Amino acid sequence: MTRPERLPEDGESFRIVSPREGDRYGIPPGVAPSYATLRLLASGAPPGTSVRWRVDGRNVPGDRWPLAAGLHTIEAVSADRRSDQVRIEVLR
Repeated sequence: MTRPERLPEDGESFRIVSPREGDRYGIPPGVAPSYATLRLLASGAPPGTSVRWRVDGRNVPGDRWPLAAGLHTIEAVSADRRSDQVRIEVLR
């Protein structure tokens, strides 16, 4: 679980800040899988609450996801059950 890096502004909706819809990533050749990760970041969660992450329907512990080739749906769910999702592609 992760906390947003900044407090939401009045009227700001919960959303995924990183990655963004349609982003494309490559797995760096020769990089150990433990270092080929993507930081997951959301904004607009209530102060002091955590965000739960899922990639392709599977829970992600923490706020880093190990890159895997293919098309992926990333979902963030706030403690007050607001959610957002984006789709990304990771190239081989």
